[in-house]
Amino acid sequence: MSDRAAGRFADLLFSPANALAVTDDAGAFTSISPTSMPLLGYAPEELIGRPMTGLIHRDDRTIAGTARRRMARTGEIENVSLRFRRKDGTYAWLECRSRLVINATTGVVDQTQLALHDIGDRVEAQHEMERNALTDTVTGLANRTLLIDRLNQALKRLKRNAGLVGVLMLDLDHFKVINDTLGHHAGDAVLISTAQRLLSIARPDDTIARFGGDEFVVVQSLATFADLSACADRIVTALREPHRVGDQEVVATVSIGVAATSRPDHLPDDLLREADLAMYRAKDRGRDRHEVYGEALQARATQRFETER
Repeated sequence: MSDRAAGRFADLLFSPANALAVTDDAGAFTSISPTSMPLLGYAPEELIGRPMTGLIHRDDRTIAGTARRRMARTGEIENVSLRFRRKDGTYAWLECRSRLVINATTGVVDQTQLALHDIGDRVEAQHEMERNALTDTVTGLANRTLLIDRLNQALKRLKRNAGLVGVLMLDLDHFKVINDTLGHHAGDAVLISTAQRLLSIARPDDTIARFGGDEFVVVQSLATFADLSACADRIVTALREPHRVGDQEVVATVSIGVAATSRPDHLPDDLLREADLAMYRAKDRGRDRHEVYGEALQARATQRFETER
């Protein structure tokens, strides 16, 4: 692409290093600058005559089509972020700034002029921020914010599909002793090991979250209460095995409270509170076990609260 031709793109440019391209009325490349090589891996001659849409990720083609229709309606420059397939099969996030050139005589599109800019680092940084906002920094599991969102979604699905939403509230037994005697580094190692075991037990559609401190929560959508109780038993058994921390073996059993509902209007906070009550019941009854929330447990908790008050 000549300097003179590139001058037509002056108001499209992000920087001089952009790839500049022109497509015809059918969307096929008629010219593209050599600066496309680092972005897409293709030499310009390999792209001439190929439809640009064929390079755009399937999920992003609707975005590209909407932008084109908006340009045809307004005559303005459009700026969208799209994934383009590289020659090696991977995808590059590119910001695509484009405008239509209309034939003054016929009133139809003659060509589309585009400037392509690599935004991979920016997109990855944004994704990292989103991950950090929704995941626990120590274990990589969902954090409390993501847990509540997933629990809400699971409860809403009960409106369409009958079943149960179950919550398992887990608390590591005597975890404070591990932190106090071996240090927080060892404590974090036990948390990470616990998270990995939970992931190995859980089903693909389960949500596993670190609720805070040494507490974890598992959310399941299932058909029977027996499945939920069986999952709690598997977790208790799995966490009886010592964790390897450096050259030491550390035992951290778990107490689990189980609560479930078939009602889509059940509040997430109430379900978590019920599982929490059952978990403390498991601790009161000797730890290293699971207990199920029920009306009798609620009555005892209410009575204890009134007594303390």
